[in-house]
Amino acid sequence: MKFFSKRQTLTQNITYMGIMAAINVVCVVLMTYVLPGLFIPFTLLLPFTSTVVTLYCDRRYFPLYALATVGICFLTTLGNISDTLFFIIPTIFSGFSFGMFIYYKFPTIITIFVTGLIYTALSYLFIPIIQAIYQQDMIYVVSSIFKLNDYVYLSYIVPVFLLVLGLLQSTFSLFFIKNELPKVGVSNEEKDFYSVHIIIGLFGCLMSLFAYLIFPSFSLFFLTFALFFAVYQVFLDSVNQHFKTLIIYGICLAVFIVFFALTYTYIPKPFGLLTLNILFALIFIISLVNFYLTKTHKSVE
Repeated sequence: MKFFSKRQTLTQNITYMGIMAAINVVCVVLMTYVLPGLFIPFTLLLPFTSTVVTLYCDRRYFPLYALATVGICFLTTLGNISDTLFFIIPTIFSGFSFGMFIYYKFPTIITIFVTGLIYTALSYLFIPIIQAIYQQDMIYVVSSIFKLNDYVYLSYIVPVFLLVLGLLQSTFSLFFIKNELPKVGVSNEEKDFYSVHIIIGLFGCLMSLFAYLIFPSFSLFFLTFALFFAVYQVFLDSVNQHFKTLIIYGICLAVFIVFFALTYTYIPKPFGLLTLNILFALIFIISLVNFYLTKTHKSVE
């Protein structure tokens, strides 16, 4: 039976889930006992195993798969289960969420973003749990791999790093599975939520500035929201050949570069980057106005 094909019988389901669980176990053992630095490529791979189980196996058995995977990982890293908590459990949930979003035909960009958020949230959830059990700071452990323990802006980088890692996980899974979906009865057609990503991007801009006032460590995290959707919007307009809109973006970029050069040195580090919210907000507002004007024009015709 082909790797990317629907499992029909109980035996086929259990065998397939066993293979995916074994991949998780091998990865966590290598991360724990051999080379901790492997967590980046493995963390990109692991959600994919849960995604294919969600799509190609009977979803009634997914809780069994999740419990068996976590249980075996716990047993194989019994001396220090922090890697299972911090790396395995978040990737299982993010992979399952990704599979469900794909199955129900949510827009790809929203799917990638939300599953990235799920991974980030779960990773943060387990940091204090691991701290309470082992008196081990996972932020310190991970940053030591990159020799960034003493980096003054580490608290600003960590949430951004986790979010980017979550986004890359989903992108990686999508890259390998997109063309295989029709084989299990899942079409590549998506629900039309065009303006939603623009609204989320604007929300990211506002939250970035709000976080700067209340919780500065997360200001760059929300800026990453805006960056993610701004890049996507420019890409979308390029693919759709909205040349007039792209020219307006270019003018905004040129004006912003001048503004950034004049103001950056006067803004405390590392908050100078927050001025990018101005550029991103302009992109979102322009695209939103363009979308509704186009929609109104078509309705009149």
